[in-house]
Amino acid sequence: NYHCSSEELRDNIAAVIEKGKVAEFYVHRGEIILGDVYLAQVENILPSIEAAFVNVGSDKMGFLHAQDVMGKGALQDKLKPKQKIVVQVVKEPVGHKGPRVTTEISLPGRFLVLMPNEPGINVSKKITSAKERARLKSILNLLKPVGVGVIVISITKCRIRIVELHENIFFTVTL
Repeated sequence: NYHCSSEELRDNIAAVIEKGKVAEFYVHRGEIILGDVYLAQVENILPSIEAAFVNVGSDKMGFLHAQDVMGKGALQDKLKPKQKIVVQVVKEPVGHKGPRVTTEISLPGRFLVLMPNEPGINVSKKITSAKERARLKSILNLLKPVGVGVIVISITKCRIRIVELHENIFFTVTL
């Protein structure tokens, strides 16, 4: 008979399935990891150091510097106490310090990086063929959601199929 504590129940498990078989397997144990995305609440704004502390749901507050908040103007004009914002961890917590976070979200997939707040399509410079770069841009122009930016990352020398790009965008957007 096995008993799970509440700490154990916080584990998140995900698998990438290809052709009916598990290709990748992930277990997230509840700790804050680089790249994690949270719906956070602004707790305290400190104009003197141009930063805010946000609650990401752990015992340590996230540190959000003004330069990591999208938009123009003073920090206190962009954020209000108790405001809910989406943030991404750019530096993991160390010692007694909480994670450093940003509002500039990027969601990496297998073939591309989705940037929800950055419009446009960019292709890695490692993909040198002008024809392939143009092909990828035209396909992504049709597939990507409006207002979402995409960066195609270099992968292998093989051609990326349209269905693979579509699946990668759909999977990343639905996260």
